[in-house]
Amino acid sequence: MSRYDESQLTRLPRGEQETGSASAKRRRFATPLPEVPPTEPTVTGTVGDPTGGAAPELRRGQRAPRRKRRSRWLSLVRPAATAIFLVALPTAVGLWLLTSPRFALAELEVTVGERVEQSWVEGRLEPLVGHNLVRLPLAEVERRLDGHPWIGSVSIRKQLPAALSVEVEERRPAARVPGADGLWLADASGRPIVPAEGVAGEDGFLLVLPPPWPPEGAAARRAASAAVPRALAVAAELALTRPSWAAGLERAEALGGDEFRLVTEALPFPLLVRAGEIEPGAEYLAAALPALAARIGDLAVADLRFPGRLVLRPAADDSRMISPATADSASMNATGKKVS
Repeated sequence: MSRYDESQLTRLPRGEQETGSASAKRRRFATPLPEVPPTEPTVTGTVGDPTGGAAPELRRGQRAPRRKRRSRWLSLVRPAATAIFLVALPTAVGLWLLTSPRFALAELEVTVGERVEQSWVEGRLEPLVGHNLVRLPLAEVERRLDGHPWIGSVSIRKQLPAALSVEVEERRPAARVPGADGLWLADASGRPIVPAEGVAGEDGFLLVLPPPWPPEGAAARRAASAAVPRALAVAAELALTRPSWAAGLERAEALGGDEFRLVTEALPFPLLVRAGEIEPGAEYLAAALPALAARIGDLAVADLRFPGRLVLRPAADDSRMISPATADSASMNATGKKVS
C-alpha cells in the first residue's frame, strides 16, 4: 500500500506539467497541511516541596512561591507545651481523686456470719468514715478487725466513689483441746478459738488430748493443738472404713507420731490405730467381734496397728497387752481362726 492516498492527489494542468521522466514522478499535494497556531513555550519544572507534596507547574514569567520559614520560638514552645500537658493533666486528676469530697467514705456494706456481730464490725470501722476512700489502705481495715476471735479472714473491696464492702469469713470449730482454764474450741489447724464452755453444740466436736508427755502446762496444750490435724485425718480415715464407728467418735488421744487411741460410742472398748493403716485392722475386728465376745469376753482395748493381726487385751487382764506371741487366742484374722 502506498504512503499517500490516490484520492487526495490531483494532477496539474497539462501546460504546467513538467516534462521529463524526473518531473513526471514528482507530484504536488492539492490539499495543504493544517497550520498549527503558534503557542508560547511553557517551562515546567519541579520545585522542592518540604512537605513532600507535588510542586505546581510554572509558566514563563511566573515565580516559584516562597516557602515560609517556621518560627524558631514556635518550634521550641510546642514540645514544651505538649510535655506540660501530658504531666499536668494526670497530676490534676490525681489531686482531684485524693482531695475531692466526692470520694470520702460514706457507706459501709458489711456481710457477717452467725458468730460475728455486724454491729461490732461497723463500730470498729466507724472512725474511718469521712476518710478519702482512694487513699484508705486496706491493711488498716484488716488491722481494725483482728481483735475478734471468730474472724478467720476478711474480704475488702472499694466501691467508688464512697462505699466500702467488707465480707467476713468466720473460723469453723473442728475439735476441742485442753486450755489453761478448761477446754477450748479449735479450728482444723489446731489454733484455739474460744473457751468451749457455753458454746452451743460444743460436745459434738472431737476431743483431742496430748500425748502422755509433757503431762501438763503450756507445752501439753501446744502438743494437743499440733495433734489436731492428724487426729482429724485419722477420724476421716475411720469414717471411710467404718462410718458407724466414726459417727460416735468422742476422743482421740495422741500417742506420738501418727498413732492414736480412739474412743467411740459404737464400741465398748477403745482402738489403737495408726494413720494410713486403719482399714485392714478395722475389717478384721468387725468380722471377728462375735467370736471375740464369746471367747474372751469384754475387751479393754483392740490394737489395729499391726497389718493382718489383731492384738487384744481383755478387760480382766492385768493391764498387760496381749500379743500374738503370748496369747494365741487373742490374735485372729478376719475369719476368726488363729493366726500362726
